[in-house]
Amino acid sequence: MRNALRYTRYAITDRRALIITQLPGRAPSIMAYRPHELAPISRIDQAAGWGDLSFGRRRGRFANIASVSNVEQILRSLQ
Repeated sequence: MRNALRYTRYAITDRRALIITQLPGRAPSIMAYRPHELAPISRIDQAAGWGDLSFGRRRGRFANIASVSNVEQILRSLQ
């Protein structure tokens, strides 16, 4: 998992949260979560505002992100 984080990007639009992973030499893997799929949302805080957000019954996760509380607010605003 940690190795994959290096190739993972997160995005939030007005319609969904995205987790995009593209390992070298492979096609990208895209997990999309619509607003009604985000609950429940939980946050784990680490040092200096960094942390992880877990969400949805399909267990989406934004790992090791800066300003985790701000990103949590954005996700909650989609619900």
